[in-house]
Amino acid sequence: MQVTRPPGDARAQGRTLTAHAAKRIANEYLASDGLIAVKATHHPLGAWVVSYVDRARPTEMLDGGGLLVTDEGEVLSVGSVPGEIERVLSEHYGWTEAVDLSPEDEADVRALSKAASPWGRVLPDLPSVPDRDAMIPPRGREVMALMRVPLKKVRVVIVGLDPYPNPDHATGLAFSVGRDVWPLPTALKSIHAAMLYDEITPPVHGDLSGWATQGVLLLNRALTHDLNRKAGAHLALWKPYTDAVIKAVSDRAGPPVVFVLWGRRAEKVKRLIGARHTIITAPHPSSRGRHRKDFVQSRTFTKVNAALAKPIDWAAD
Repeated sequence: MQVTRPPGDARAQGRTLTAHAAKRIANEYLASDGLIAVKATHHPLGAWVVSYVDRARPTEMLDGGGLLVTDEGEVLSVGSVPGEIERVLSEHYGWTEAVDLSPEDEADVRALSKAASPWGRVLPDLPSVPDRDAMIPPRGREVMALMRVPLKKVRVVIVGLDPYPNPDHATGLAFSVGRDVWPLPTALKSIHAAMLYDEITPPVHGDLSGWATQGVLLLNRALTHDLNRKAGAHLALWKPYTDAVIKAVSDRAGPPVVFVLWGRRAEKVKRLIGARHTIITAPHPSSRGRHRKDFVQSRTFTKVNAALAKPIDWAAD
């Protein structure tokens, strides 16, 4: 989500707070929780983006996002989901007009978001994607799956291939679309059919973010798609990065994870997954004919829940 200040808005005329003042205000807000502000980066929409750490453990990375301190001195909480800063400021000020941020401003804010991300220290840098104007999902949303599910909260990984080639469909979560998308893509129709076969009532839309909130990482092998090229053109570009994601989950200390590999291409990541984890395979949901029937009747959702101490509510809206 990208927004701009309406013409004539007083906040467009300059900053009214320094970085030092923004950190002081944030520290007053954080003091009762034992937290301390460490960096303030100015966002062009009229706020300071403030990251913070635990005062007792300053080198330990915290999950989630940061704080916004507006140029008027108000403190707003912000999550780590890409586009969250723009959404919070848009709602706070009532802005709706969309424009791009300058490359310099966007790079600075994205760098801060990456530094605050609970994945930041175990993953390589994001690859440089050519022809960004033709890239989907929108800039900043390619890492949505990782921002929605912190590393330590991953319980299930569902591996997809690459984003839907329709600009209105790609959201950054594998197989998921927005709630207003209809008709559903073929893969989602099959996923809903498989849910029904498992006696699960699917939602009336194709938004799978209800799974993500329960620790289901909806990870595509390629996180972007070039509208000017054929499907899968960015797979080689993203393979080292998404390999690192899967390896990080596999190597993480804690309860075993269930990896769901739909299709032969997804099954290629088996080599990255440790023996203590559960791997469930089935044909890809976009398959047709006998393979589609095999997918629908694969009992994927029942098998996943059987392997977990606490089941996923697949019907969560």
